[in-house]
Amino acid sequence: MRRLFFLVLTVLAVVYCSGCAGTVDKQNDAAKKQSYVVQDVRGKKLSFESKPQKIISLYVYGDEVLLGLVDHKRIAGLSKWVHDEDLAMGAKEAKDVTKIAESNPEAILALKPDLVLLPDSSKPEQISSLEDVGIKVFVYPAASRLSNIPKTIKAIGGAVGEPEQAEKLIAEMQKKISAVEAKVKKCSLRTGKKDCSFCALALSAARGLSLTIS
Repeated sequence: MRRLFFLVLTVLAVVYCSGCAGTVDKQNDAAKKQSYVVQDVRGKKLSFESKPQKIISLYVYGDEVLLGLVDHKRIAGLSKWVHDEDLAMGAKEAKDVTKIAESNPEAILALKPDLVLLPDSSKPEQISSLEDVGIKVFVYPAASRLSNIPKTIKAIGGAVGEPEQAEKLIAEMQKKISAVEAKVKKCSLRTGKKDCSFCALALSAARGLSLTIS
């Protein structure tokens, strides 16, 4: 499962790089004032009078997506792993986000967030402990399968008020994965079966299949 985790992070790195073209810098003041309602994976509806401007992500794969969706000035804090270059693919890009969000309610309250992002793999008591002190929490579907990454991006994009940017990231991600898939097919044709284990793994990742590698 550890190798699957790193494959997910690798694809999320593609997502982040897809958002590096400056699109997020064009989010204007008029758009920020739009009100909207979103529903998280629990079925809970959250209302926003305007786009959240102090967002916290507490898990590294949420960090990667958020970095590609919004102007970094809108990020109040990221997970403790985001600056670890051995784990977080967007570590270098996250250097301008210096605040680390600890998972306890007191530390999060101190950052005065208007939105906290948590995956549905989070413990229910962690979610409730934040909501009990008045923190707005959006629970998104965790990317436990590579094929679930678009769903994760859409959910977070909707929560932060950037659904169009989310769709652009997904389209660019799919484009790049298709390119990888084409290269992998050529690789598998050129090499023998004994040398194709990486090719098969990469091809499965590109197709978004569930990988159960221990």
